[in-house]
Amino acid sequence: MQMILHPIPHNVKLLWKVVFSILEENFRQKIVLPAHDQGNSPVVIIMTERNKLLLEHLTNRLYQLLWQYRQKPYLPVWGELFVALREVSQLAIESKQDVTLYDIHPTGKLTYHVERGKFVAQIPEVHLSISMDVHECIESLMEGRFSPFP
Repeated sequence: MQMILHPIPHNVKLLWKVVFSILEENFRQKIVLPAHDQGNSPVVIIMTERNKLLLEHLTNRLYQLLWQYRQKPYLPVWGELFVALREVSQLAIESKQDVTLYDIHPTGKLTYHVERGKFVAQIPEVHLSISMDVHECIESLMEGRFSPFP
C-alpha cells in the first residue's frame, strides 16, 4: 500500500498563520520599558502565559518542599530546592523581569532580582533587604529563615 502525500494548499497555510497569530496575541502579555541609552527604541519584554504557569508551578513546588522539610527535616531537599530556585532565576532572566517567589510570613517577600542576579528577602517593617546567591538562599530556607509559613 502506497501513501500519497498532497501538498498543503496555500489557503490552509494562511489559515494556520492567522490561528497562530491570534493564539499568540491571547497568550502573551507585552511589557514596554523605557528606551535604552544607546538607542531610542523601547525594549519589549514578553512574559508568556507559559512562563506565568511555570512560575506558579515552581512557587507551589517551593511551598511543598519547604513544608515537607519542616515536617520531616531528615529528608534530603537541598537538590530539589536548588533546581526550583535555579529555574526561577532562569525564568526571570529570560523575561528580564524581577520575579516574586512568595510572601514571607508575617511580612515581606522573597524575590529574584535580575539586575543584581540574586535572591532578595525584603522586610519592609525594618527597611531590611538581604541579597543572597542561590546557595545562601537554600541554606537560609533550610534553617527556617524567610519562611512563607507561620
